[in-house]
Amino acid sequence: MNGSLSDPKLEIIPIGGTTPLLTNDDWSTNSNLPALRAAMPFPLAEGSKDAAALATLSTATNTGYTVRVAPSGAATAGIAMAEVYDLDTATAPVQLASLSTRGFTGTGENVLTPGFIITGDGPKQLLIRAVGPTLAPHRTMCRAR
Repeated sequence: MNGSLSDPKLEIIPIGGTTPLLTNDDWSTNSNLPALRAAMPFPLAEGSKDAAALATLSTATNTGYTVRVAPSGAATAGIAMAEVYDLDTATAPVQLASLSTRGFTGTGENVLTPGFIITGDGPKQLLIRAVGPTLAPHRTMCRAR
């Protein structure tokens, strides 16, 4: 993709905190690389500068996390995508409850393009919003319930 971020760095930070719980710059440097590879829904290119992490996060009441993607090394600004997958089974007692993203949106390749996948055999009720005028200073976050 034109304008893509050549070397992203990924950080997972608890909501309200400033210190990352986990940081990754270059996915193939993970200590749990075999498990990370097995968990990926599609493989990342060997030797790429993409960032990825496999983590077990606390599900304490009202725990939320910010996933921050920033340029690393000599990289400058560019288009990046952050993906979050709930790897537990559908019958797990805790499930991903919400995911939000904040980013600049424009036209053409500069549109904000979130996506989602639904699995299962029946309908799923969703609330989907596009917020602009009422946006408070929120960060990308994932909340566990």
